[in-house]
Amino acid sequence: MIQDWTDGKVHDVLRNINLSNPSFQCKFIYYLRNTAKAKQTKLAKTNDIATGDSPLAVCCYVGILELAEWCLKNNSNTNSVNIYGERPLYIACHNVHHDIVCCLLTHKHKADVNKRTGITKVTPLYEACERGLTSIVLRLLKEDVDVNYKCFQETALFAACTYGRIEIVKNLLIQKEGTIYINERTQSYWSNYGTPLYIACKGGHTEIVSLLLNHTADDLDVNKDTREGETPLYAACLGGYTNIVDLLLARHQTIVIDKSRTDGTSSLKVASHEGSVTVVSTLLNINDIQIDKCILIGMSPLFIASLLGHTQIVKNLLEKRLALISVKLVSDNASEHVNSFIEGKEKDWIFNSILEASPLHVGSLMGHIEIVKLLVESNSNINCFSENGSTPLFLACELGHKDIVHVLLLNGADPTLDGKDGKSPLTIARDNGHMQMVEIIKSHTIESPAIKQSKLAKQ
Repeated sequence: MIQDWTDGKVHDVLRNINLSNPSFQCKFIYYLRNTAKAKQTKLAKTNDIATGDSPLAVCCYVGILELAEWCLKNNSNTNSVNIYGERPLYIACHNVHHDIVCCLLTHKHKADVNKRTGITKVTPLYEACERGLTSIVLRLLKEDVDVNYKCFQETALFAACTYGRIEIVKNLLIQKEGTIYINERTQSYWSNYGTPLYIACKGGHTEIVSLLLNHTADDLDVNKDTREGETPLYAACLGGYTNIVDLLLARHQTIVIDKSRTDGTSSLKVASHEGSVTVVSTLLNINDIQIDKCILIGMSPLFIASLLGHTQIVKNLLEKRLALISVKLVSDNASEHVNSFIEGKEKDWIFNSILEASPLHVGSLMGHIEIVKLLVESNSNINCFSENGSTPLFLACELGHKDIVHVLLLNGADPTLDGKDGKSPLTIARDNGHMQMVEIIKSHTIESPAIKQSKLAKQ
């Protein structure tokens, strides 16, 4: 074996199957250590005739730590290069030999962590991040490693985000805080000039998205798009990742909801196209989203959803459109008092209040006393319930229209009816601070139908 080694057959010798036997390995290393010093030095510097690998590099392939230590003791070059441009540190990382990586980095002539490999120009850090070798990444981060160097036009952070390496992303952000470029765009197979946040959203890596959004060392740009104009939000909507959409909308108020691709496709449109009901519903909860925004060829989200047969999405879009129309119609025609009240309510309050409501409901809501009188005189159902469980009296009590409350009570409105939430008109008036109205209801002398029926039952 020693003669073969001397002849440059280093791979043949150090990959010999007998070296996998601990007993043989121990004897072989013992023999080397007891060989003449000059002979040891010569062997340690004899490269493989086929690959140009040094004995140290071959040890990094096979993972024999004691042999690697012997090579280093005999002044083997830690940065030697084979015919493929590969160095011992890269080879040890690639073959997942953590102990040899540590050995190379603690030697007095330690390996250069930033040396690139051959044609691909891959660094040890990029290799470890891409493959999810967390322990090796942690060791490399203790060195003066360039975390922003690009391999295949990708940074180590981008590679970790692409493959969902949560612990690696976390350590890159923490240990290289202030130096890592979190907004760096990347030209890669996976994205045309996208950021780490974009690729994490595209891959559905919720925990990584959360880590990036919570990273404060850099001003994270949540709207930074690819060459095609795809934002992180667009990528999340395309994949149907509701949790990520929620994170993006909740954590950053600066996000541009209606930003579109270069072809005019918005996040809402792509979610409608993909049939992502929960994502569409989440987007529709945003007050100012443009639901009828068309792509360049004139197709709106509603058109796309209708074309592809996404029934629930069509229903949601139609309800949102109706809600927007309702809000605008009410706010444009309401008094200052009514608008002031509405501003303090939930965004869907108007729509829910008038859904399947009667004209009397609407008149009572808006405070139109003369219209309420006309409707009452025309025998409108004074105690009818709307979809959300309100009678006209409920709405008048909530808005504080005491003159309308008086008219309704005089004409048979039942103050004992409860809504879906269990509240009566009296409770609603009290909760909204309309104490004069509370007294009107209490002092009203006309017995409600419910009270009359109770008395008749007792007779």
